Amino acid sequence: MLTSIGTLQNRLPRRHPGLCRKTRTYDGWQGQQRSGWPCVFDVRAFPSVQTRPPESFSTKPSRTALVSIVTSACLTLILLSAPLSLADERPTTGIADPALAALDDVMLSFMDRIEARAAVMAVSDGERVVVSRGYGWADRRRSKPTQPNTTFRLASNTKPITGAVVKSLIRAGELDAELAVFPFLDIRPFRGKLGDERLNTITISHLLEHQGGWDHEATFDPMYRLKHIQSEMHISGTLTSHRVIQYMLSQPLQFSPGEKRAYSNFGYVVLGRVIEKVTGQEYVDVVRSRIFEPLGTSEIHISGVPQARNRHVEVFYPHSNGFNMTARDSAGGLAASAPAMCQFLDVYWISGDVRRSRGVYWYYHFGSMTNTTTALMEQRLDGINYAVMFNTRRNEHYTEDNDHVRSELNRVLDVLRDRIKGNAE
Repeated sequence: MLTSIGTLQNRLPRRHPGLCRKTRTYDGWQGQQRSGWPCVFDVRAFPSVQTRPPESFSTKPSRTALVSIVTSACLTLILLSAPLSLADERPTTGIADPALAALDDVMLSFMDRIEARAAVMAVSDGERVVVSRGYGWADRRRSKPTQPNTTFRLASNTKPITGAVVKSLIRAGELDAELAVFPFLDIRPFRGKLGDERLNTITISHLLEHQGGWDHEATFDPMYRLKHIQSEMHISGTLTSHRVIQYMLSQPLQFSPGEKRAYSNFGYVVLGRVIEKVTGQEYVDVVRSRIFEPLGTSEIHISGVPQARNRHVEVFYPHSNGFNMTARDSAGGLAASAPAMCQFLDVYWISGDVRRSRGVYWYYHFGSMTNTTTALMEQRLDGINYAVMFNTRRNEHYTEDNDHVRSELNRVLDVLRDRIKGNAE
């Protein structure tokens, strides 16, 4: 969701019962437990538990030794399978600045709140990233600490990037904002019949402004109905964005293009295909070459797609739904590092326009995906930009969670403003 200072949306706060923390004792071993999760024990705290056999271990171990070995193995399994709920049990990477420790506190506290296993944060001012931190584990086995440049799904934070590419093509004279999109793409509708004649009047501007004529609240969001579409179209292989467009061309619109605004993932999927037809390149390659490589970074890719050339390490998602990220590419399929997103925010407004020396705007944008993604980026009035990403989402509370983490980050950044701006000079 994109929000500017002129288009703030009011939300009614919802009460949240909070997370339950309690202490339980098991046979004299005490560990802190989060409600619904097993305890995390530190083997070092229990010297009676042997993690390897002593030198005098015989070929016929005693009953006591066998019990010790089994106990040690069980504890190891607990440590490997239990979620990390204490800040000092998570690795934290990147350059630590004690003066900015309050930012770490916000991140670690929010990880506890939503039970995230990994997170990243970057803060920039002007053209320089001044804070870049990683938290938790990047992999399921907890062998790789999350690095500051570990990539995370952007979800809807992909859309400002797509908008920036489209607007760069318009500025270069390669694309007309009033171009009728579907006659230009020339894609045949599913079953050969156009579902609504108004589809031929949708323009690039309509898609950028979520005014294309689709209202998922009145019908459905095709990007969250891919299996149904695949079944109805009798497609055995992977469903592509091209096929989704074919299907949607056979469906009616909910309002005339330009009549009102209704948030549309599908509209941005269509913009990705426009980008590809205009440039003759794949969407993600255009994103890199036109937007991110000029910024000095290539830490962006389609989520879940191996990127051997750039050696990106994408975080794992403990509750992944098996999303088809390629079909969602230009609407919500990208993954990127937090520093790369801050570099983007330094040069482009979240609206997709190039930042000029004149004019001050306030934008923030959330990215959210069922079970797997909580992401936020913001361009503050004081010139500080930040991007944070977490590898999970609490589906029942995500709106409240989004507002909470944004409020906490801005509260701390207000206090640390001079320190951060001083670091950037």
